[in-house]
Amino acid sequence: AHSLVLAFGRAREARRDGANTLMLARALTEAGKNDEAVALYQEAAERFPSPVFRQELSQLWISRGRPAEALAVTWAALLAHPVDGAAPLLPAMLQLALQEIALLTELGQEHDAEARFARLMAAHPDAGERAVDLAEKLRRGGDPDAAMGLLDALLEQRPQHGPAARAQIWALLDQRR
Repeated sequence: AHSLVLAFGRAREARRDGANTLMLARALTEAGKNDEAVALYQEAAERFPSPVFRQELSQLWISRGRPAEALAVTWAALLAHPVDGAAPLLPAMLQLALQEIALLTELGQEHDAEARFARLMAAHPDAGERAVDLAEKLRRGGDPDAAMGLLDALLEQRPQHGPAARAQIWALLDQRR
C-alpha cells in the first residue's frame, strides 16, 4: 500500500480527476494514513459530483468508531442526491441511505430511522434485498445492534422480506449468545 501512496502522490498534487483522487484516498486508507484519507475524501466530496467519495468517507468514519461523523457525511450526500424521488438510485446512494438508517438506529434514533426507511422503501421497493445485505455486513463487522435495527425496520415496512430478514435476525441472536 505504501508504494501505491507514493505512486499516486503526483495525482494528489494535480487533483485533476476523481478517479485518481479516489485511488489515492483508498491507498491512504489501506496504508493506515486515515487522517490524510479523511482530508482527501472531504476535499474530493466538495470538488467532484460523485457520491462515492462521501460513501467511502462515511465508511471510514464508521470503521474509526465515529458514527456521528459518518452520519453527518451521509446526510450531506443525501442532501446533494435525494433518494426518495423517482429518479433511478445509484448503488452508492442506496448504500448511503441504508447506512444512514443503520447509524440512526445505532445512535438511538429509531423513530427517525423507521421514517427514513419507510420513505426509501416507498420510492425504491427493491431496496429491501440490499438492506438485508447491509445488515449482514454490519453483523459480520461486529455491529449486531445496528444490523438488528435495520432488519426490524425492513420487517416493519416490507413483510414480504420476512423469511430472509428473519434468518438474519436468528443469526444475530446467535451471535449475541
